[in-house]
Amino acid sequence: MTFQQPEQITHLIKQAGEGAEIIYKTGDICLRIDLRGDDISLWRSHFMAHSSNANLLVACQDGDGDLMQTQLTWVVGSSIRTALVSGKKEAQALLEAIGVTTELASLACDRCYGLGASTIWAFYLDRKNTLSATPLGSFS
Repeated sequence: MTFQQPEQITHLIKQAGEGAEIIYKTGDICLRIDLRGDDISLWRSHFMAHSSNANLLVACQDGDGDLMQTQLTWVVGSSIRTALVSGKKEAQALLEAIGVTTELASLACDRCYGLGASTIWAFYLDRKNTLSATPLGSFS
């Protein structure tokens, strides 16, 4: 399996420039698109080591049991879980179920190209409640 970088992700990387991140803020909510090469490689490595039929990786408090019964987190050493969602509605419902506010999950669905479809995304929620999203690319 190899990853391909969709044109929209290449555009985001160019837009981000040297900072390699894009911040979207709406009121009190904040979405951070992380486009750092090292972070993308780290998430890709985890995906490849635990490959499954998935298009989402999420850093969760618990690695066991039903994914919907855990919470998205930022903690180092958290359990990285995979999920397969079909479309933005399912992606938003999953993010909300694991602790992301409706407004923030909706912002992620608007700004994360291919979420719930062709592009694999990784998410964590930091201690300031900023949702960080990293695109891994599409696979073939």
